[in-house]
This record gives sequence, structure tokens and C-alpha cells, in this order.
Amino acid sequence: MMDIMDRFVDDAFTSPSSNLLERTMRSGMRTPWDVVEKENAFQLRVDMPGISKEEVKICVEDGELVIQGEHKADKTEDDEFQSKNYTVYNTRMSLPKDVKQDEIKAELKDGVLYVVVPKAQESKKKVEVQVS
Repeated sequence: MMDIMDRFVDDAFTSPSSNLLERTMRSGMRTPWDVVEKENAFQLRVDMPGISKEEVKICVEDGELVIQGEHKADKTEDDEFQSKNYTVYNTRMSLPKDVKQDEIKAELKDGVLYVVVPKAQESKKKVEVQVS
């Protein structure tokens, strides 16, 4: 398992294809997110248990979708499990060039973040070429 994770992390920085969305869809590897390509959009599902919508920040920075979340629970004196009091998410995914970055939508529901990244409409112009 550790070898698989090492390869995944190494590939994220050394792979000739820098598009993490496309590589994730091709790899079939289980990650904290799932990506599905539809005709008009990419749909992402990101597991973020313990995070509220006020604690999530999403932006597009230099062609990458940045998803961040941070939860700091108040520690009670009876709480012996300190690791459960702090949760951090920080994910960056390279976006394809054919998306509408300004129309990205997100919804957090029951600990799962749903993100829709609309595709730009391709010109389906037909050009006939004369054969001589």
C-alpha cells in the first residue's frame, strides 16, 4: 500500500501529464475525491467529514482548483483524543484548459463536497475542404 501511495505522490510531480483530474480518472485509484467527466462538466466528489461549509474555501489559482478546509474543535477536559480535534484538507487539482472557471459551483452536504466544473463549449463548426 505504501508503495502505491509513493508512486501516486511521485507521479503527481513527475508525470508528463500535469492534469491531475485526467490522471485520477484514468488511474482508478481510490483517493479522497472522485472525478466524473460528463458531456458538459466535470463533477467532483470530495470526502470532507467533520468540516462545515463555513470552514471550506475553494478558489482557482494559476489554472488549479484549490480546495481547503480546516476544523478546530473546542477541546473539553474529558476529551483524551486530541487528534480528533483538528482536521485539515488542502487539495490542488490542475484544471483542463477547456473549463469555465468563473462558473464553478460547489455544495457541501453531509460531509461530502460536490463541485461542478462546467466545460467551455467547443465550436462544432464544420469546414469543407475542396479536393483538387
